[in-house]
Amino acid sequence: MPILQVFTNIASKSIPSEFSQAAKIIANLTGKKENSVMVLVNAGNVGCFGGSTDPFIYAELQSIGGFTDPNKVTGK
Repeated sequence: MPILQVFTNIASKSIPSEFSQAAKIIANLTGKKENSVMVLVNAGNVGCFGGSTDPFIYAELQSIGGFTDPNKVTGK
């Protein structure tokens, strides 16, 4: 099951509902079925990047079995 975890200091009420479309993108990228993709958004975190508390995002994508097309991974 592919899982995308997103961490941000943006408030959860500011996360657009369209974030769920990420499941389709991850399914296409990994060659897995969309109903097996999990997307977790952890909003409202306290943190900084490079000493700045400006809005930030940190994301981790994990998938057993890898990716279907190396060009999709590298963005070619």
